[in-house]
Parts: sequence; structure tokens; C-alpha cells
Amino acid sequence: MLSRVRAWLVGEPVAATEQAPTANPQAGAEPDTELLQDLSARLQKVARAQSKLSLRLDELGSQAEANHAALLARLEAPSASASAAEPRYDDVLDALDRLDDATRSLRAEHPEAAGGLAAIAARLERFVASRGVVRHATLAVIPDGQRFRVVGTEAREELPVGVVTRVVRSAATRGDSLLREGEVIINDWVQS
Repeated sequence: MLSRVRAWLVGEPVAATEQAPTANPQAGAEPDTELLQDLSARLQKVARAQSKLSLRLDELGSQAEANHAALLARLEAPSASASAAEPRYDDVLDALDRLDDATRSLRAEHPEAAGGLAAIAARLERFVASRGVVRHATLAVIPDGQRFRVVGTEAREELPVGVVTRVVRSAATRGDSLLREGEVIINDWVQS
């Protein structure tokens, strides 16, 4: 059959065993109607398949463009994990805790050294505050249970019972968010 269609389209002679598409004796040079109907049906199927393929290619092209745009947006914008990650201030806060301890212990015997350490601590406090972080390390107050964990007790006669006698680790907040839980030692002195 393929050779018949090819012969009809090109106008070549057909082998003697096959009937040529134009060999309709009643109509003269008219093509075979049955062959044309079959060819028309097949061309319609090919056209439908081609249309479906074209739609699918358009769909894939749209998806590729959307994926490309999303990838470019991710590459150009800072990553979500980088923007969501809270910078850690533990080292600075730990240094401030050690400076507070050193300042308190040196204040009586070496006031000049204690003053120098206090000045360094004040600069570090300003740095932390400029980032919106508030450091909590106040002594002689009742500890806030949402910011501090009590890790020990000691007896200090000059202070009321239950107040902070020593800050082991300062707490840090930004707005209403707790960035770091603090640890304190409280007074448990009871008068006998």
C-alpha cells in the first residue's frame, strides 16, 4: 500500500502486480477513493498526534522556564537558611561573663585593673546591644524563670534568700525571643 501512496504522490509508475491509484477505468485519471479515504484518516491521526505533541512540548517549555526562573531567583536571593540563621553571640557573652567575674574579684585590691576590664566589658556590651541583643546578668534580684535556670545555691548573709548571688552564664534576648538561657546561683542563707 505504501508503494501505491508513494506512486500516487510522486506520479511514478506502479509495479504490474499492484493497482495504481489512478487506475480507475470509469473516471479516467481520478485517484482511488478508498485509498484517499484511508490516507485522509491516517493524515488526520498524524495531525492529531502532532497537535498533542506540540501541546506537550509547549507544556514542557513552560515548566522549564518556570524552573529556570525559580533557580535564578534562588541563586540571586540570599538563601533562606542563611537569612533565618541567628548569628551566635555565645563567645562574646561568655567573655562578658568572665570580665564581670574578674572585675568583681579585682575591684577591692586592684581598682585600676578592674576599671580597665569594666571599660572593655562596656564596649562589648555596646556591640551586643547594637545587634539588638540584650544581655541579662543582674545580681541580687529574683531570677526570671523564663530566662534563667538555677544551677546551685550558696549562703550569703548580706543578701535576701532566693536572689542571684552569681551569674554562671548570662541570658540573652532579642525582643521577646530568648536567644540563650542563663544559669545562676541563688542565695539560700537561712538565719539560725
